[in-house]
Amino acid sequence: MSTFLRDDAIFAAIAGGDLPAAAQSDQETATSTTTVVTPGRQQFHPSAAKAWGAFNGNPTLSILASFNVASIVRAAVGTYDVTLTTPFSSANYAVVYGFNADDGTSNLVIRLSLTSASVFRLQTLNAARSANPDVTPLCFACFGDQ
Repeated sequence: MSTFLRDDAIFAAIAGGDLPAAAQSDQETATSTTTVVTPGRQQFHPSAAKAWGAFNGNPTLSILASFNVASIVRAAVGTYDVTLTTPFSSANYAVVYGFNADDGTSNLVIRLSLTSASVFRLQTLNAARSANPDVTPLCFACFGDQ
């Protein structure tokens, strides 16, 4: 049978040293089963999104929601540069992305370019691989080591 503690009991156990809080290294190795994770350490776990966002690119670029995103700039027709607030430790990170295809443009694709540890580029392209600025919203999530 499992024992569940109420929130105030958990906080008291952490403060009393009965439940050790995870350090950054505990999160990065993702192996501990005996430490608790505080909000300030959660982002260090490999499974946590380090940045995410949703934005409209056309007719006027607007960020709908985001985390760890410093800016999104329309570099050209259908081309958007996303700058992260806290960069990754290298340019070797993963970006998952998508768009709304409910407008009958299901032949569209998005091209991704990881340009640096803090900037990546999304390009919306039609079936002929020409830029298409009319796909909105665009969404993304980034995973990797920071």
